[in-house]
Amino acid sequence: MNELMRIVDMDEEYVYLQALEAANCGSCAIKGSCNLTGDPNRKIKAINNKNLNLNKNDFVYIKK
Repeated sequence: MNELMRIVDMDEEYVYLQALEAANCGSCAIKGSCNLTGDPNRKIKAINNKNLNLNKNDFVYIKK
């Protein structure tokens, strides 16, 4: 599964991501067993070890 997140900050080594609110979770067949709730308060710190050309406010998919 993938989750769409937005880059809210970054430095030389890390990108800081924030989950987007999931608008379609209510109608999803696996909503009871899914941990991709789209909680906008959830943030992730990820290593940018491939030195991707990313910018603040870009959207990225996180593979789970």
